[in-house]
Amino acid sequence: MIRRITGLYRHSWIQHLFFWGASLYFIGSYFSISNAIGEIDIIYSACFHISLVTLVYINLRVLIPRLLSRKTAFLYIVFSMLTIALALLVHELTFELLIPALPWEYYMVSFTDPWVLVTIFSCYLVLSMLIKLSKSWFRLQQLEAEQKDMELRSLRFQINPHFLLNSLNSLYGLSLSDTEEVSKYIMRLSNILKHILYETRKEKIPLSQEVSYIRDFIELHKIRLPRNTDITFDLQGVTDHLYIAPMLIIPFIENAFKHGIGGDSDQNYAHFTLNIAGTRLEFSAKNNRGFVDEIKNEEYNGIGLENVKRRLALLYPSKHELRVSDNSREFAVYLKLKLT
Repeated sequence: MIRRITGLYRHSWIQHLFFWGASLYFIGSYFSISNAIGEIDIIYSACFHISLVTLVYINLRVLIPRLLSRKTAFLYIVFSMLTIALALLVHELTFELLIPALPWEYYMVSFTDPWVLVTIFSCYLVLSMLIKLSKSWFRLQQLEAEQKDMELRSLRFQINPHFLLNSLNSLYGLSLSDTEEVSKYIMRLSNILKHILYETRKEKIPLSQEVSYIRDFIELHKIRLPRNTDITFDLQGVTDHLYIAPMLIIPFIENAFKHGIGGDSDQNYAHFTLNIAGTRLEFSAKNNRGFVDEIKNEEYNGIGLENVKRRLALLYPSKHELRVSDNSREFAVYLKLKLT
């Protein structure tokens, strides 16, 4: 029931009807000569609203859309004063010409001081302007939130398909020599796919889940690397009760495997450290410069550092520090993040 009422209120005509109903009651109460609002008060208020409706809708439909901006603010003030003058004229014509010409038993005159009328009209002009601007502001905020959500979803769901292809090829090769190990790595790959399909739909996930994903990701890469490759992942601190945006750290690890180890060097390495102290997270990745087949095809460019930078700016503004060091021998990344 509440949802139905809320849904109806989103329609503009419902909002206008509610506004004018409240206004009708307010004006009727303001000019009532007794404590209770009678039929004559409602009729007088309705007649009074002829000028108010003229004023408000000229403001909403003409002045605000066409004149209310930084460059035309002065024109908006000038035409607002002219609109108030027009409302005074409409008010005068209503009570001097229209009402006496109606075939009813009521005889009403405008006994309101002109300056009181100007004050009332000015209040309605400002009120309608504030309502219009507030609705536009909330609509803009909603559009920005929707755009941000769409952008984050787009950045979040990207995955390197070459990684999946290499993982399947590695599992196939492993199955030919060590069938007992295959089931373990298939489970790791299953965990990764599950993480990508389901956990990435959430705004934040437990840090412990992200760490498990990182471990599975590293172990799958190890299958196709030489045994003398130096791969380490050092975790220090407690991850309990901490949450992080999904797929935020993995691009740095993916980058190390994609552009680093796997070249001709006999000292291929990738060292990853994750330190947790309270709500502060510090992550570093260091790897030797190399070349692997994944970067031969630019189509398979993974999530990419630019995307993760964009996500950090959107999700953790003023709560992160990212440093990237790149030279001919080593590529290093350092991330400091304030978690909540």
